[in-house]
Amino acid sequence: MPFDKAYGPNEKSIFEEKQEQLQEKLVANSEDRLASVLEKLVEQTRQQGLSADQLETLLTRVGMTSAEAMRLSLKPENSEATHISDYFTTTDMAKYGSFDMKPKLAVKTWFCGIEEKDDRLTASEIEGYNKLPNFAEARNGQWKAERKRNGRHEELFISVPFVTISDRMELPSLLLILLELNGGPSTANIHTLLKQLEFYKGLAVSKGATAAELEAALNA
Repeated sequence: MPFDKAYGPNEKSIFEEKQEQLQEKLVANSEDRLASVLEKLVEQTRQQGLSADQLETLLTRVGMTSAEAMRLSLKPENSEATHISDYFTTTDMAKYGSFDMKPKLAVKTWFCGIEEKDDRLTASEIEGYNKLPNFAEARNGQWKAERKRNGRHEELFISVPFVTISDRMELPSLLLILLELNGGPSTANIHTLLKQLEFYKGLAVSKGATAAELEAALNA
């Protein structure tokens, strides 16, 4: 077929046809891929002593990029009516009994210079913050948590590499950072599995993935 062929409005190029075929193949295989990654993730979290609530927080955060924009676009009164969101799930409702019983930050808390707010944190993340000692380090001192006095009040400061785009892209979820700062083992394997889960999930629903990306995913 000549490269200069002009395609009509209802005709598809070879590239478009190949992309559609790969998309169909990916969707057909994505369920198995996701199930496999999820199985490994559950096993890793069980081995490291994470609770079901903490696992749910991690899985919720994987879908945060798209879900957050939708959630923030809701009218406040709609959110207030149910209280169910990425930050307070149906599992939390069953556990705490009501939204008013959701844990609250014990002290003013700062993550890399940004003040944390209860309504932008999950219950597991808040509990992780509240459990932190006066001083803690992880990842060979790259991650630090320190409580300091500010007048009559105590404040909590968390610092992690956060300067470059690469730093931010490589950071695991907040819950995993807090688990390690609280003395837990390395969560690097869990972070890797979550990234795989997010990658496959994103490609499976993507309409604009390139043929190269789809082929790479299928051959991974």
